[in-house]
Amino acid sequence: MVSELVTNAVVHGGGNVSLLLAGSVADGGEGGEVVCGVGDASTVSPRMRRARPGDEGGRGLALVAALASRCGWYRAGAGKVVWFSQRLPSADGCRGDGFPAEAGPPHPLLDGAARWRWAARHP
Repeated sequence: MVSELVTNAVVHGGGNVSLLLAGSVADGGEGGEVVCGVGDASTVSPRMRRARPGDEGGRGLALVAALASRCGWYRAGAGKVVWFSQRLPSADGCRGDGFPAEAGPPHPLLDGAARWRWAARHP
């Protein structure tokens, strides 16, 4: 899922790409959550595509939506952040209705995008 979001940011987002991984542990050390956020310079909303059987791409966000506990995106500065969270040790699906079409609030562990540092540059 991390690779999919980073690849999408590089291919479709342009400009700088950032990656933030954050985690929390539930009380008592049981379970918890891992969150991944990938920022890019594009303001274009992420959207799932309908890939045909022979297509080499177009399935990534559908896979993220199917595998993540939660997922979403939000505008940050001059770009956006696409994120997912994964409960530990198991997940129960993202939202059931696919990847969100509309921007929503940032995940609490990713809030404060101003403190992000760009981790990589892509021409």
